[in-house]
Amino acid sequence: MKKFFSTFFHFIASVVLAVGAAGYWYITDEVSVETASEIFLGVFLAASPLPFILSRVVLALRIKRSLRSSGIVCSRMGALTELMHVDTIAFNRNGTLTEGNVFISALVPEGMTQGSLLALAASAEREATHPYAHALYDTAVQRGLHLQRHSAAHETESFGVEALIARTPVRVGKKEWLQEENIEISAALLTRADQLATSGQTPLFVSSSKYARGIIAVRDDIRAEVRRALQQLKERGLSLILLTGETKRLANATSKELRISEVRSDLTSAGKAREIRLLQSRGSVVAMVGDPMADQAAMRAADISIGCPSSL
Repeated sequence: MKKFFSTFFHFIASVVLAVGAAGYWYITDEVSVETASEIFLGVFLAASPLPFILSRVVLALRIKRSLRSSGIVCSRMGALTELMHVDTIAFNRNGTLTEGNVFISALVPEGMTQGSLLALAASAEREATHPYAHALYDTAVQRGLHLQRHSAAHETESFGVEALIARTPVRVGKKEWLQEENIEISAALLTRADQLATSGQTPLFVSSSKYARGIIAVRDDIRAEVRRALQQLKERGLSLILLTGETKRLANATSKELRISEVRSDLTSAGKAREIRLLQSRGSVVAMVGDPMADQAAMRAADISIGCPSSL
């Protein structure tokens, strides 16, 4: 507000000065109205902040257009002046730090075959939108497995999918979610899931009725160029933070591999936005690198957003 009033008074002063100069020459030298008008316009443009403001606006628009073509979106005009002042960069994991090529890395059935486990999960995931669901469904189809129709299905962000197959509830998702639904999971499966997560894989539990039937692990490998890029950012004094919907164990394994000191796991898109606002409340200027769709709330909250369309 203080800056607005300063600019406003500067503008008024330039008008008064231009009127005074034009009036002086018009009265004392008896110049024509046209000449007096030219004097007014010349003095006004020289003294007024208007040309400077317009040049900044035009420059800002050109910069925004150029950045947008590179996948960088400024959530507000003022962020352009802060681009050089960004001190914290937040990253989504999947598709941003990883290749975005999800594949099944392990099948751990309990009381059924690997094919039956995959078919059960793919039947529940056939209409889900998450890339993990696509990996399960596509692999099952490629292997020629028989998939069942479900009568109802519901996808919960960052947790998993629940479907009704042959009047039996089937769930595919995180351990914590299944445990909240009172699904019985054996100690052997829990131990195996921890081992998979520690090695950089995402364990998806599959349950039928009230019992876990096994684990399907999916993997999305870290991009080859990421380690060097992150190291260069740290050498420039930038703080890095990982914001992901993955489990704490997998997020910690990723942060250890990439040497990212700060990690927030098990986050929804709204949760990522909340973490960004918390950083900003501490005085940080934050850039968010993620998926323009999946991380929409977080990218709107950030001062600078950098889109990676292939991220999960």
